[in-house]
Amino acid sequence: MPHDPADVFARVRDESEQRLWIPGAGEVDLKIVACQRVCREYDDRLELARHELTGDWVVFIKIARDTLYPVIGIGPELCEPEELSQRLWKADAKRHGSKLLYQINESNDRIKRDARNKALAVDEEVAEHLAWGFRKEGVLSPQVFVPRDI
Repeated sequence: MPHDPADVFARVRDESEQRLWIPGAGEVDLKIVACQRVCREYDDRLELARHELTGDWVVFIKIARDTLYPVIGIGPELCEPEELSQRLWKADAKRHGSKLLYQINESNDRIKRDARNKALAVDEEVAEHLAWGFRKEGVLSPQVFVPRDI
């Protein structure tokens, strides 16, 4: 008994199930296929893979024939292909290296500046406490501050 092609197409186009069995490739999730395509089109050295122990999706770059290096961690849920494309573009050190380096250096400078300011504030407070203690013990003579405009 022949099948009605309209029924077949209606069932296949069901958006709730994006998995297909492809001869030679097995059961394939079309979202994974699309994300793999995004990686290959962005740079043919990129590979999308799922870590078997952690379950995390990761984009790897082929450094040598048998060496893969992780470059972008996606997490346990695979993002949409459009989001992956944006993440690849934003993280591309080859194309945006000087901009990324500038942002990293700015962030590091801000962290160092904040740490120095905190240390200076603590140093000033400790110095005030020491001076008070030394004056109380008679080691330092009392100080009188006179404003300059007098």
